[in-house]
Amino acid sequence: KEYPGSVITNHHVIEDCIKNKKGITTSNGGETYDSVLFSYDEENDLAIVSTKLVLPALEISDEPAPGWWTMALGSPFGIEKSVSIGNVMNVLENQIISTAPINPGNSGGPLVNSFGQVIGTNTWKLKGADGFNVAMSVNLLCESLVACNELIWNN
Repeated sequence: KEYPGSVITNHHVIEDCIKNKKGITTSNGGETYDSVLFSYDEENDLAIVSTKLVLPALEISDEPAPGWWTMALGSPFGIEKSVSIGNVMNVLENQIISTAPINPGNSGGPLVNSFGQVIGTNTWKLKGADGFNVAMSVNLLCESLVACNELIWNN
């Protein structure tokens, strides 16, 4: 495969690349890797990027329930490999409401449970409300973009 890795992110993260026909790159530890857009769902703010960067796959969890501990992974404000902790407040259709703080740079990173299994993709936070953050569920990703039994989830 020319692009053996897969990275889950948000549509709004790669939207400028689509509109302006820019190339997509992924990075890890200061190194950048060529990438291509595999699939996206603008309405649900999800995207899959195929990349030459290959990272270990993350396990996918069952649908979460209120009270589950969560960790939002990402690079808020450019601080790579950051983790913030919270819990699932509620699950509304395909949106997971979590108290794990997210900021610019967390978008597209995984929301994981206390076992390190992915439950969703960090997407947005409600402005003016502390601790009200939304992740799109794994089930939505599977329904809209890819068959989950074929998914390699990297961050």
